[in-house]
Formats: sequence, structure tokens, C-alpha cells
Amino acid sequence: MIINYKFSDFYFDKKLSGKEVEFSIQIQKREASSDKNLQSKNLIIDAINVQRDFSEKNKSSDNLEILNKQIEDKNDLIINLEKKVFDLTLENKKNIDDFNEKAKSFAKKAQEELDKYKLELKSFLENEFEEKKKFSFQKLFENIINPLNNFRLAIDAGSKQENSSIKSYVQGFEMLLNQTINILESYGLIIIRPEIGDTFNPEVHNAVELREEGTPNRILKINSLGYQFHERVLKPASVIVSK
Repeated sequence: MIINYKFSDFYFDKKLSGKEVEFSIQIQKREASSDKNLQSKNLIIDAINVQRDFSEKNKSSDNLEILNKQIEDKNDLIINLEKKVFDLTLENKKNIDDFNEKAKSFAKKAQEELDKYKLELKSFLENEFEEKKKFSFQKLFENIINPLNNFRLAIDAGSKQENSSIKSYVQGFEMLLNQTINILESYGLIIIRPEIGDTFNPEVHNAVELREEGTPNRILKINSLGYQFHERVLKPASVIVSK
């Protein structure tokens, strides 16, 4: 039997109060009883049992809804967590990419600086080698200057002699001196040869005497020649200068 029933607004079960429900009742055949009161009691008991069954079913349904709601909440939480993990993964990847990019840039600049340093070092060593090679004979020239000057002074003195034998020797010595100077000049030696009347240059001339004569700062006399090795002055020319 199908029965429509509306629970009272004041029904003790708040979930059922005020609700209209539909439920079925199975009435089992009972032995006839002549007792009217007993029949009435049996019907009341059956109705109560039906209400209990419905209440239990409704309670199970509510529990299922609660469980479903909890599952949905958990699913939402999982989705949010997965999204956060994904966002963090992207952010971490971006940070790694940025780091790798900066590392590559730093490595490139470091390599460029290293190459530049190697090039500068190579150039410096080559220049240093060339410089040492260029002036490798400087010490030899410094040691040979004074004997060379003395040799020249001796030739100058001998050339003033009237003796023909001495003059012959002087000519031979002069040829030997010129040959020696030519060889030394081929290795970078430069003879500083000032002329009388030249302007005094303190970088290549050494004034051993000053005289009040003629135009100021002019060379009046050459006492000895000077010597220069490439751009380095080994011995300035010795001169007398006007003041």
C-alpha cells in the first residue's frame, strides 16, 4: 500500500519535520482477532516500524550525501594542491632557466676576459722578448764605447803628425775604426755627431763648459762623439756651449 504522509513541523526529527514523504506499507495477513484493541495496537506498531525504516533509510541517504560532500571537498583540495604543485614546478623551472641563462652569460664573459688576458699576456711577452732581443747588445756597446773613443782620439792625434810612417799607420787604423763602427751600426748603434753651431740638446749632448760667445745655447766645440743604442742614449756627446 502507498501512503503519502506529511510530518508535523514539530516532529522530533528535525530532518523530517515539515516534509511530505511517500512510503509503502506491507500488511501481512494476521489471524483474525476478536479483540479490537489488539488490532489497533498492531496497526500502530506497523506504522511505527515503517517510520523507523524510513528514518533509517533517510539517515543513510544523508550520510551518503555527507560522504559525497567530503569526497568533493577532498577532490577540490587535491585539485588545488596539484595546481600549486604545477605552479611551483613552473616557477622552479623558470628559476632554473634564469640561472642557466645567467650561468651561460657569466661563462661567456669569463671566457672573453680569459681570451683577452691571454692575448694581452702573449703581446706583453712578445714585446718583452723583442725588447730584450733589441737591447741584448747594450751591455757590450756600453763596454766598448770608451775604448772606441780612445781609439778615435789616438787616430785624431796621429793624423796631425808630420811623419809619413805614422800617417800610414793612422790611415790603416782609421779604416779599421770605420769598419768596426759599420758593424756596430748594423746591430743598432747610432753615432751622435753634433756640428759646430748646432742648437744644444740636453737629451743627446753633455755641456762640459759654458762660454759667453756668439749666439746663446749653441755648440762651440765638440770634445767627443756620443753613442746611442736604438732610442737609448748610452753616452751623450761632450760639447762646449755658448751662454
